[in-house]
Amino acid sequence: MRPAAYIEGLRVVDTANRGIAMYYALSWFFVSSLIGIWSLASWALHTVTVWSAANVGALATPADISERLVAPGWMAAWIPPEAVPALKSMLAALSPAMETASSYAPSWAGGLSIAIWVLWGIGCLILLALGGLSHVAFAILRKRAFPSLARRRDTLAAT
Repeated sequence: MRPAAYIEGLRVVDTANRGIAMYYALSWFFVSSLIGIWSLASWALHTVTVWSAANVGALATPADISERLVAPGWMAAWIPPEAVPALKSMLAALSPAMETASSYAPSWAGGLSIAIWVLWGIGCLILLALGGLSHVAFAILRKRAFPSLARRRDTLAAT
């Protein structure tokens, strides 16, 4: 049976420390999963924003709203039927504000799209920075857990 660390040629083979690579892989898998969820949420928000801007004219006047306001097929399945009357009365109350907003909606949609994707980029950078910090933390913990191996590597690298 070989020791926890042995010299093979000119490199130190660290058999006890190979399991730490799994922590690196898991941390980066976790970060990439969070980036995927963040991207999906940003895409959904962008889709809803574009759909809302496209239908703002239909929302401005509440008369015959059920015929003019059409939810996408994937969204209609998630809207409960008992919420439709409440939505209609709310739209009737907000009609004056919506008429004013409808004149600005096309310019807002472009700005909101840009803002959503800028926030997506900032969020991705933050998640990547957190992944880098976890990578560095695992490296520091590895050196503290196996200080003799770190010294051996340093002496081998110096020679």
